[in-house]
Amino acid sequence: MRSIYEKASQIKTTALVKSRPSSSSLDIFLQEADPQRFRYLEGKYIEEYTDAELSNIGKASVITDFMGPLACSRDLNMVLAQYLKLLKKDGKIFIFDAEEFKAYDRGQLLNFEQWLRLIRGFKITKLEAEEENRFVVRLTGQPIVLPRLELIQFEDYHPPRRVFEIIP
Repeated sequence: MRSIYEKASQIKTTALVKSRPSSSSLDIFLQEADPQRFRYLEGKYIEEYTDAELSNIGKASVITDFMGPLACSRDLNMVLAQYLKLLKKDGKIFIFDAEEFKAYDRGQLLNFEQWLRLIRGFKITKLEAEEENRFVVRLTGQPIVLPRLELIQFEDYHPPRRVFEIIP
């Protein structure tokens, strides 16, 4: 049986970012990373990648979004659509709750978790964490149906404050 370290040495990782953070712990990792197993693609938002570019990146078993596009994007459906193009059928998306997210559904105010649970074709598991909402998304095998969102308010904070309306 292989050790966890042997298994970890086989993992291939691709980081997609608009711009690389300066002086981060990731920089230390990158100095030691094997370029055959780790790629850092920067310069574009996830929403800007074409289908051909995403196809060249390859399929992912795990996607993490910790203060990433789901916490900042003006177009959450596009972000999720791009993630789905990258995700293997048995893959998982780990999401950190976007605190500055609100959506109105026929007058009812929804938080990020409530909106996420409206998506058909996803199985949502809430992870127990210290005062933070974190979720694992798995595909159910059913067709994905994303509620249409219209951005009605955007305030440029970190992360941005966003208010959406669900379009029937």
